[in-house]
Amino acid sequence: LGGEAGLISDLEARLRAQGFHARLCLADTPGAAWAMARYGQARIIAEGAHAEAILPLSLSGLRLPPAMVASLGRVGLKTIGCIASLPRDPRDGAELSEGRIDYPFRSLDGRVEFDRQVTGDRVFDLYDGRGVAHYGLYPDYIEDTRRFGGPDAQRALDIFYRSAEAWLRMWEEAERIARIR
Repeated sequence: LGGEAGLISDLEARLRAQGFHARLCLADTPGAAWAMARYGQARIIAEGAHAEAILPLSLSGLRLPPAMVASLGRVGLKTIGCIASLPRDPRDGAELSEGRIDYPFRSLDGRVEFDRQVTGDRVFDLYDGRGVAHYGLYPDYIEDTRRFGGPDAQRALDIFYRSAEAWLRMWEEAERIARIR
């Protein structure tokens, strides 16, 4: 077939013969191939070059929600390269002991031990790129904020704690009123 280029040409021809229109790209990662096929011109991205190859592409190549792409565009961030050069969270790439909570960890009062959350066969933590993916990660979020949130962390946590307490008090009051009526 003539290597990768021949493979792509042959596959495109076969799809076209069946009435399909396809844009193909071969890359190290499915995400880079997807982005280039839809928003770029290259048909083959050399091994190890995918990160640089996608820099000039639209942010849509990252599969961001269209509203987010539009918002970022309004402030001049229109390509993957524009956001790739922005400063990252200083903890990115850090070891667990360098700006990330160590699992397992204990609650503030020391009575409860928390480990990574497991749902089915998926393991969750704050640092896997999904953020607070489900409610079970709130203790992780609180511990991360407490340990690494900077000078305003305690104030933010105090507001967080009071909001839950205020909600519970409102609920208890609503139940009390319902019993009276």
